[in-house]
Amino acid sequence: MDCQSIFNFYFYFNIVGFFGMLIATIVMWISKSGYDKYEKIRNSKYKKQIIMGYRLVFTAVTLMGLFTAVVPLGSDKKSINNKTYNVDYGEVVYISEDKGPFGLKKLFRIEIDGETLEVDVIKRDKGILEGDDVKVTWLEHSKSAVVEKCDKEE
Repeated sequence: MDCQSIFNFYFYFNIVGFFGMLIATIVMWISKSGYDKYEKIRNSKYKKQIIMGYRLVFTAVTLMGLFTAVVPLGSDKKSINNKTYNVDYGEVVYISEDKGPFGLKKLFRIEIDGETLEVDVIKRDKGILEGDDVKVTWLEHSKSAVVEKCDKEE
């Protein structure tokens, strides 16, 4: 698999998503008319507190996105550009149910030389099951990975 293009797409997808959230957060702080279309908010005596609550929650979610996705991927960008990924071979010991928004990612635990590596898989070969031998190409800070099925000899 072409890890360079997969990791670059994932990086830019996350950056664009974060900037979309940032713009939405700024609009929520500036705009007051968006809340007036809801009758329960418009007629409430706690209107200002409700609006402030929405703004603070959305700001907190945006900041969490920054520190859990954008900052680690930003730290990995040099590795992506230089194609200096971590590559390991091991056995899959756990595959999670769908993870992330819309189930786009899966969490894999892979045993490598007696140690367990936990990665978020962004691209994988089809048909990988627990117990299969795999090649894992992963980024150090974000723990994002491409997982390929391989033979035991590799």
